[in-house]
Amino acid sequence: MQDWTKLARPLVVLAPMVDVTTSAFREVCRGLGADATFSEMIVADAVLHAWPKLKHSIETAPAARPYIVQLTGSTAEKVVAAAEVIVAAVAPDGLDLNMGCPAKTAVRGRYGSCLLENPAEAISMIAALVERFPELPISIKIRRIGKGEVEPTVAFCRQAEAAGVALITIHGRTRNEHYETPADWSLVAAVKQAVNIPVLANGDLMTPELVLDCLRQTGADGVMIARGAIGNPWIFSRAKALLNGQEEPLPIWPEQVATMLRHAELYERYDGERAILPFRKQLSKYAAAGKAPKALREQLVRAASFAEVEQLLSTSLKV
Repeated sequence: MQDWTKLARPLVVLAPMVDVTTSAFREVCRGLGADATFSEMIVADAVLHAWPKLKHSIETAPAARPYIVQLTGSTAEKVVAAAEVIVAAVAPDGLDLNMGCPAKTAVRGRYGSCLLENPAEAISMIAALVERFPELPISIKIRRIGKGEVEPTVAFCRQAEAAGVALITIHGRTRNEHYETPADWSLVAAVKQAVNIPVLANGDLMTPELVLDCLRQTGADGVMIARGAIGNPWIFSRAKALLNGQEEPLPIWPEQVATMLRHAELYERYDGERAILPFRKQLSKYAAAGKAPKALREQLVRAASFAEVEQLLSTSLKV
């Protein structure tokens, strides 16, 4: 097992995203330069009560490693029990504890960002994972705690480090702030100065230029890219090129089509024909990034099968 938290800096990793970071997309992004990939967020209760249905979505191909499973839950006991099942089944390269999800389902289930309402219990949850899995790097992903000063977030991160966390990812918004509120990268900088473990920045990383700007402003050890990678997996190689003083242009349309076809082929292989529905959402992002004609975009988001997607994309190369 490779300790992903000790890879060369700066790290550029794929964020966990529900219905996006499937096994297929993880493999595509890893092949295009992502240093590590994450599962979708996994809720402990789902592992403990519906594992046969869930297991497939957590499995990953060797080509997608280093691979970290992100999980969350309402109690330390549930999270540790779920982690035991996951580790035994898929042998991830790390476990990441989600303490930042602001979704209504997370609020109702008292997990995700709700865990930060009681810092002492959150730290106990971290410590329980670290104690149970000393061989694995345990990381956390959090949001800003409170809307004012940075100190509550900084203090929590210091405690998390003391509890044994190997890496912290910070999303620079509170759970009540949405995308129209810019992510506060100064919060990331404050945490980075306060701890001695790696810190990743997350939020508003939509272009390679923004990745570079974020790292310059924060001094972070890397970035975790979420929305900026949807329909645009080339952001990883392009960001890394820019960080090395080079400029890598967006691939031309035939190269973009090749990536889309590869993504489609993997998605169908791993998840079957039913995966066409979630894949169509990503196709719309791909088409927008490639400035595809409006007619093609409309056809792609209505495609009824992977075969139809392949036919539409192949035809687009002949125009």
